[in-house]
Amino acid sequence: MVRFNIEFIIDKDVCFTYWLQAIFKWSWFFGEKKAKHYRRFIKKNKLSEKIALFVFKKILQRRNNKYFWLWDRYSNKKISNIFENLLWNLIKKVFKYNFDVIWKNEEESLKKWQIQLLEYDFSLFNDALERVANFLLVKDFNGFDLKIKLLFGSEIGVSAHVKKEFPNLIILSVPSFNRENLNSVIGTIIHELIHKFEYESAITDSLFKKSYKNIIEPNNINAPSDYKWKYLLKESMLRAISSSRMNTYIGRLLTNDNEIIQKDVVKFIFTKKESINPEFLIRVVAQKIEQLTTEYLNKNMVIDEKYCDFISQVWVDLFSGEGRALG
Repeated sequence: MVRFNIEFIIDKDVCFTYWLQAIFKWSWFFGEKKAKHYRRFIKKNKLSEKIALFVFKKILQRRNNKYFWLWDRYSNKKISNIFENLLWNLIKKVFKYNFDVIWKNEEESLKKWQIQLLEYDFSLFNDALERVANFLLVKDFNGFDLKIKLLFGSEIGVSAHVKKEFPNLIILSVPSFNRENLNSVIGTIIHELIHKFEYESAITDSLFKKSYKNIIEPNNINAPSDYKWKYLLKESMLRAISSSRMNTYIGRLLTNDNEIIQKDVVKFIFTKKESINPEFLIRVVAQKIEQLTTEYLNKNMVIDEKYCDFISQVWVDLFSGEGRALG
């Protein structure tokens, strides 16, 4: 039986940090739609705000892995550098009014989500997660001891992030509270839990590396800009198991309403691959491999070369123009 020890936490400082890094482009992982949403309470950038964002960008970009700086803040680790700590406090002061206006609008929704999630019975997924652990060949798994920190996301939907170096933390961005979105939120949480399984897998790295060498590399197909094939292949697999959408292995456990499931099915016609968001392409591939993934899980099979090669071939077909057949 899988042990769940999960806290759902509302942390204003964490919400501020996530909000601030989302409103301007400082790395490749940037979405203008999300930034526009998070900027909605900043009418006109004052000079002080422009300077503060410039300084913040420099703080992040001067590090080998800027995401570690952010994750240190998400985990409430104190800034050891005195000067950097001073700068960060000044940045927070500059944006305090803007953020307090947003917080006043969003805090109540976060509290409603917190109550809903604290009451949720995650043991419903015991069998499914044990199958996933077996599929990924995860040994000595003892359960989950996690802090899930809630972030406001409003109409931009559900998203979440994990990092291997922070094994007991997930950050989860939720839309404005509506119980109809509960299954999407749960599916996203399970997706992040499965990431933690995959980190412990004894075989996924070697299998996907071999599959890339045998299937993708000979076709001379480059990954989309700023993406790596390792991420694309693994994320496709994980989203076939669970995501915010219901046409996944876990999604079909959350609802048996075929009409709801069909709403999440992608109708895909290949155009210029360069103009398509890679995250959408992952969704297309996940949909294509969901049936095989479900078969492996239902039969308690372990991930193997055949399965990984199937995923790689779907990506090759997609980039060769045969993607018209998908969806």
